[in-house]
Amino acid sequence: WYSATYTIGLAIGMCVALLLSIYVFHEFSFDKFHKDYSNIYRIHNHFTREGLEDQRLPSTLYNSGESILEKVPEVESVVRILYWRTGDFNLNNQTRESRSILYVDSTFFSMFNFPIVMGNAANPLSEPNSIVITEKIAYEWFGDEDPIGKSIQISTIELDTIARRLYSVVKTLTINAIAANVPKNSHIDFDVVTSFKSMSEPFLRGQGQDFFTYVKLVSPLTENLKERIGSINAFEIEKGIGKSLPAELTRTVL
Repeated sequence: WYSATYTIGLAIGMCVALLLSIYVFHEFSFDKFHKDYSNIYRIHNHFTREGLEDQRLPSTLYNSGESILEKVPEVESVVRILYWRTGDFNLNNQTRESRSILYVDSTFFSMFNFPIVMGNAANPLSEPNSIVITEKIAYEWFGDEDPIGKSIQISTIELDTIARRLYSVVKTLTINAIAANVPKNSHIDFDVVTSFKSMSEPFLRGQGQDFFTYVKLVSPLTENLKERIGSINAFEIEKGIGKSLPAELTRTVL
């Protein structure tokens, strides 16, 4: 009886240790499939207003990314992501659902190595009103049919800058590429990706601090570089919303 209990306990302990090892390996593998992950950082904004509690957000304004890319030569590229969590598309008068839509800069697939398995692999979002869907969505929507070049419609929101009101617009988008399904060890997840070129500038600039902004550096991050990027972001926040403390940067490996 003692021998059997010892053996069972040892087996359970080994299983627990194995499961913990798999879990730890999975956690530490997050985002490391991107080729230059060690040089990619996300801006975390520290926002403060008088009379309110400080906020630390992993996102910032639309303008911040443009200013950082323009003013900091050590920044090779910038990608901003606006998450539009769910949405319905119209395909041949039938509704197709998506659980995670991203609006991004057209350089999204250059900075992040999400493989393109069909279609325009070089720059799938270079043209306005082009979209990329995952293999899973391609199968759900089209079955075994080739979806490249197919058109779908989506209702989006635009901003009337004169009347200061939002209104709905139906846009026709063309499927330009199919991406491999997003791996589970990615903090970025999506079903459908389209570029900011498909949206109006006033609408994008009206989205507040909802833009997850990533910078890819040409050299390792230094304290001086971190301060310069943070100061530019703080300036854009103060200009657009109110006083902010300099941004913090973290690697995409969260």
